[in-house]
Amino acid sequence: MLARLVHDGWTKQALAIAADRETAAHVEPVERTVTVHATKKHTTPYVYFMRTPGPPEVCKPGTPLTFRNVQVYRIGPGGHFDLQRWEGTGGIAYTLSAVEGKLVSSRGEIY
Repeated sequence: MLARLVHDGWTKQALAIAADRETAAHVEPVERTVTVHATKKHTTPYVYFMRTPGPPEVCKPGTPLTFRNVQVYRIGPGGHFDLQRWEGTGGIAYTLSAVEGKLVSSRGEIY
């Protein structure tokens, strides 16, 4: 979805927020900050904040996507994210790339 938004000219830099199941992102509208809430025993209680680096290299129907270095910041309960600055604390930063349709992470694992 992020690749299509940039490729099709909807924006020059796409931003996205995604939450794991049993996980909620609580947005404080005045401060424009996000905190995470999840069920106690959930093994992946994370919210992901993504930002594209520019256009994808390959984004054509019937062709595997190549889109490198999408910035990801992952926070769990106790972490915070500032939507205005698009910066977080208490989480981890990494990049995700789709290379010929296969996901690759700078962490070695995609989550």
